[in-house]
Amino acid sequence: MSLLLLVIVAIVFWTVTDHARLKSKQQNALRLLSQLDLDLEHQTRLLNQLIQQSTLTANERDGISQVTSDYRHKFLKPYDPYNQRRLHWHLKQAAKLSHHLNQIQWHLEQNESLIDNAFLRHYRDTHSLFSTLCRKYNLAVTELNHNLRLFPNNVVTQITNIRSLPFFEPHTTLTPRNLANREKLKLSA
Repeated sequence: MSLLLLVIVAIVFWTVTDHARLKSKQQNALRLLSQLDLDLEHQTRLLNQLIQQSTLTANERDGISQVTSDYRHKFLKPYDPYNQRRLHWHLKQAAKLSHHLNQIQWHLEQNESLIDNAFLRHYRDTHSLFSTLCRKYNLAVTELNHNLRLFPNNVVTQITNIRSLPFFEPHTTLTPRNLANREKLKLSA
């Protein structure tokens, strides 16, 4: 009888500690996602300042600002990070906004008046940080998802309702070289 009680206590203790470890991994990934969101919003503000300083015509500035605002509006819609479908949708909106900002950056870098611009240098640094955060988030998600699939963690996962997280896959298929071949800047969503 005492041996059975000892086994039950050991299983309960293991389940609680394993749940805490998995929850910690999930919280780490969600913290990195929050940082990604903040960084992407910061990039948007920096590029808006660059657009205002550029030699673009008023129509071009207005068109770019409107499209950026549309992408930003979709990106900023509230989401529940524990709802798989809504989180996946949010990550898609973040990828679209990131891709759009990369297009604008490339277009602005062709602008002679912005070659030594402090905002452009700051944007490059911010974008570099964003790329690093993307890698860190995806590594945290890889670690979490891998741990959730392993036995006996998958049993704890079923009991405690901890779910895997989707990866962040920014749009990187359009490089400046083939962007120049297709269009200078996408002005419509």
